[in-house]
Amino acid sequence: MLLTEYRRGVGVLLTPVIALVVWLGVFGAGTPWPGPWLKLAETVHQVSVEPFVIAAAVWQAGRERRRGTRDLLSVTPRARWQRLSLSWASIVLGGALGVLLPLLVGTVLVALHDGYMAPGWWWLIVNTFLGIGFHAAVGTVVGVLVPSPLLGLVGAVAAYVALFGTSLRGVLLLGQTPIAGWPPPPDFRVPNSGPQVLMALWLVMSTAALIAVVSQHRAAFVVIPVALALAVVLHARAENVGWFWRVDQHADELICRDNVCVLREDLHQLDLVFAAAKPVLDKVSGIPGAPTTAVPGEGATHLWVARRDLDWSGKSVRDPGDTYFRRTLVWSVVHHPESCSAAADLSRVAGAWWLADPGMLEASTDSAALLDRLNRLDVVAQRKWFGDFLAAVRRCDEPALMALR
Repeated sequence: MLLTEYRRGVGVLLTPVIALVVWLGVFGAGTPWPGPWLKLAETVHQVSVEPFVIAAAVWQAGRERRRGTRDLLSVTPRARWQRLSLSWASIVLGGALGVLLPLLVGTVLVALHDGYMAPGWWWLIVNTFLGIGFHAAVGTVVGVLVPSPLLGLVGAVAAYVALFGTSLRGVLLLGQTPIAGWPPPPDFRVPNSGPQVLMALWLVMSTAALIAVVSQHRAAFVVIPVALALAVVLHARAENVGWFWRVDQHADELICRDNVCVLREDLHQLDLVFAAAKPVLDKVSGIPGAPTTAVPGEGATHLWVARRDLDWSGKSVRDPGDTYFRRTLVWSVVHHPESCSAAADLSRVAGAWWLADPGMLEASTDSAALLDRLNRLDVVAQRKWFGDFLAAVRRCDEPALMALR
C-alpha cells in the first residue's frame, strides 16, 4: 500500500526534487570534498530540504478535501489515522529516497579517500531522516486543518522561512549546528551521544503526537514526554551550545609517514601531503639547521603542513599544482622576523631555490640575479649557502646576511 500511495501521490515527485537540492548542496560547482565522514554528515544535514517536505505533505494531506471524498472515506473500514499515516509515510519515503541517493554517492567517495571516521558522525544522518518525518507530520497537520490547500502550503512554508535562523528553529531542526550569535562548537568536535539521542526521541515523539492529534486520537501519552524533552533541550541550548558536541580526543593525533605528518582528522590528505613535502625535505637533508619533519602548525624548525580543501577527485581546490601549498610548507622556515629587514629579499631567494620556484621572487631583479648566481654554484656550495642563510636569519645576523648577497 505504501508504494502505491507513493507512486500515486506527490512523494514520487518529491524524490527527484530533494535529490537535486541535496546533490547541489553536496556536489555543486566549487564545492570542496566534504570529508571526512563527519563533514559529509554535516553537509547533508545542513541542506534545507524541509520546505519541500512540508509543501508536499500539505498538498498530499489535503487530497481528500480537494477531491470531495472525505465523507465517503469516513465510512470505509480503514480508520482515519491509517489513511493519514499512509499519506505521511509516502512523503517521508519520497524525502528519504531523495536524500539517500546523493548520500550514497558521497559515502562511496569518502570511503575511497579513506576519510577519518569520527565517533558518532552517523547521528547527524539518523536525525536528518527523522527530521524529514517530523516536517512531513507538520505539513500533514497543516494540510488537514487548513481548508485551502494553496493557503496552507504558502502559510506553512512562510512560517518555516520566518523561523529560519531563530532559536526555535534551532530546537525543531535538531539543534546540531550553531546558529548566529552563539559560540562555535569546540575544535575537533564530534556529536555528543546523549543530546543526539534526546533529539531523536524528541523528533519521534513529536511526529507521533502530531499524527495522533490530527487523527483525533488521544495523544497525552506522547504529548507529556515531548513537552519534557523540549524543556530539557531549550534549557541546554540556552546554557551552552557545546552541550551538543564533545571534543574528539583522537582527531588531532599525528599520523606520520617517513617524517611527514598530518592530523588524524586529515588522514585522507596524507598521500598528497607526502608527495609534496617529502621531496622538499630530501633536498635539504643533512644541511645543518634544515628541517627534518613536516607537521601541522607554523614553525621555523619544520615544514608547515597547512590544511587544504580538496575537490571530489582528490585535487586541491583553488591551488592547481599545489603551488601555494608548497610555498606555505617552507615559508615559516625561510621567513625573516619583521625587525630583520636585511633578510627580506634573501628569504624569497632561499625559498625560490629550495622549491625551484622563481615565482616566489615577486619580480625582483636583484633577487633574480642572486638566485641565478646561486644556481650556478655546485651542489655543495648551494647547500652551504642555504645552511649559512638559516643560521643567519634565525639570529638576524645582519653582517652574515649581507655576506650572502
